[in-house]
Formats: sequence, structure tokens, C-alpha cells
Amino acid sequence: ETRREMAEEQERIQRFTTMGYRPPEMVDLYQRRRIDERVDIWALGVLLYYLAFGRLPFEPDSPLAILSARYRLPDDDALVEQQQEQTPPHAAGAARARGARGGSAHASGPPRHGGGGDGSMS
Repeated sequence: ETRREMAEEQERIQRFTTMGYRPPEMVDLYQRRRIDERVDIWALGVLLYYLAFGRLPFEPDSPLAILSARYRLPDDDALVEQQQEQTPPHAAGAARARGARGGSAHASGPPRHGGGGDGSMS
């Protein structure tokens, strides 16, 4: 590849991707690593990490962290605290109310009418 081709590729990468989701081969083109379908798998992994932990595995402005591919999983206390912060107040209150009634956390929705628990409408 010529310098011009690398500059064009770098411009495309900057325009169409987000640093926090880029794989190492897109962060440093001078390593001349092949860019193929594996970059999509990397981005999916970053997305799944974000969905699980509410943050990116690498600092978005830290290409060195991405290049080294080093990340840490949050500890359990940090995860619990984060989940409590992200839980809407009405959802937390409803869960407490169900627990106080002895109801299941999965039982939700309006009460059923006309049924004896056996599926009949008598």
C-alpha cells in the first residue's frame, strides 16, 4: 500500500468508526495488519461488554489501551452500585412492593379476572 492509500483508509476509519469500538488493526494502520471480518467481531465484543457493564472496555481516547488489548472486568461491588444507579426509581419501588407482598419478582401486570387458576374462565 502506498502512503496515499493508507491516508485514505485512515480517513475512512476516522469518518465511519468510533475510537472506542475500533480493533487494534484499525487504530494503527502502520502495523499493516489485515482488516477483515474480525474487526466486526471485535466491535461486537466491545458492544457486549458495554451492554454488560455500562461502559466501554477501553478509554475511548486511548489508542494505546486498544493496541495492547488490555482491559479489566469491573468488580462485583462496582457492578451492584452501577445497577442501582441505573435502575429507574419507579422500578425499584415496584420491586420492593412485590417483595413486601410476598409476590414474585416475575409476577407483573394486571390481576387476572374470572379464572380459578386452572385456565378456565369460570
